[in-house]
Amino acid sequence: MTYSKLHVVYFIMLTAVGMAQNNLNDIHTLTEFINVSKQAPWETAQSDKGVSIQYRNLILNDTLETRELLVRLTANTTLQKAKKYVTLPENIIQWNDAVKDIKYVKQNSSYWIAHTLYDIPFPLSKQDLVAKYWVEHDGNTIIIHVKSVPDAIPETKGYDRENYNLSQWRLIPKNNTITVEFAGITLSNSKIPRFIKDPIIQRKLLNSFIHLKTILETSDL
Repeated sequence: MTYSKLHVVYFIMLTAVGMAQNNLNDIHTLTEFINVSKQAPWETAQSDKGVSIQYRNLILNDTLETRELLVRLTANTTLQKAKKYVTLPENIIQWNDAVKDIKYVKQNSSYWIAHTLYDIPFPLSKQDLVAKYWVEHDGNTIIIHVKSVPDAIPETKGYDRENYNLSQWRLIPKNNTITVEFAGITLSNSKIPRFIKDPIIQRKLLNSFIHLKTILETSDL
């Protein structure tokens, strides 16, 4: 390949990456990201005690590929109880085994910002997330949108901050039950292969959401 052709290929690659980055800057919710991405079929990774974990690949602009995570459960509970257990820090800490601490950074009538420290075992690095949360209603369904805002507060010593995270909770009422869905993507430069990361993360997720299901069906709030 000649120098001029290499230059053209390099220019095209830079342009594609730039387009992907521009798209990321314009995307504010997970739903928006999904709508402008190519979507592979869902694959089930784990399922136990009424909780399932699934993944699918998403490709943005034919250049940026990531995996979407989906965790789903159905519980005999109320919509408001489910909302309180997936939004209030004092309740999240009760069931989420991966969360070491979570605190509000800012609150107002339209959104809130929270800082979460994750308790993730070796060999994964300690991580934290600073994110903006806001609530939307789609008929009877409650959607809680989550978007990382990594520069909202200074970095936490000893923790790797998640720079790009889009996720959402969907609380769907049906026949006196609530289906709870958590979906999300994270763009990171982790060098640890998936065959090492996935079992650790999936074990934490499965245990946590089984615990959430139990709390939603048994405890009083």
